[in-house]
Amino acid sequence: MTRLACLTFVLVTAAGATASAQSLYLPNGASGVGVAGGVAANEDALALAVQAGYSYRTFIDGGVFVRRYAYDNTGSLSVSSIGVEPYATVHLLRQSDTVPLSLAATASYEKQFFTVQNDTSGVSIDGWAMFVGGYAYRHFDLRGPWSLTPQVTVGFEHAHTTGGVGLIGPDPYTDSLAFQLAGNLGYLDRGGRIWLANPFLSFDDRHATFGLNVGATFPIRRR
Repeated sequence: MTRLACLTFVLVTAAGATASAQSLYLPNGASGVGVAGGVAANEDALALAVQAGYSYRTFIDGGVFVRRYAYDNTGSLSVSSIGVEPYATVHLLRQSDTVPLSLAATASYEKQFFTVQNDTSGVSIDGWAMFVGGYAYRHFDLRGPWSLTPQVTVGFEHAHTTGGVGLIGPDPYTDSLAFQLAGNLGYLDRGGRIWLANPFLSFDDRHATFGLNVGATFPIRRR
């Protein structure tokens, strides 16, 4: 039980840092919209997510995630939550003929809405988290329409949970450092759409979290 509060937001880090950048797939200077769905899990919980976002000229990405979390190891109680997370990513440096890597900074805020079932004591839990981090990635063109973009992310997360001391954890405040590896596979179809799959593995001082996001990015052509 004492790991539940931390786990909630580690899953946010894992899923958000991987799928929050439409610019990972777009050519330099292009704009586009992206949609995705995903799943992330570790020994204590499962998260399902949907995401929509917009990229402006592969410089600024913004969007929102909506997630449903289901928790294990909660004793006789059944604990779940809905998380809403807006995010923004700035691509500070883009790969080119003379620049070998792309670098980006990202930040997000998630508000959690908890539901506790099988409870007779009137437990009410509320939570939120902020994440700030950066990542490096490199795009590789594979055979035909396929591409691969390996990505390494490092970030810091501050989480705050109220109403759950003694149930969720001994301290309402949690700070975590997270490290993530992701492989972003893209497929460019004849209509210009980029179909994507993002397997990832995220670590912090408590968990290893595995996940997968799938979706599509749609370039916007200017007239």
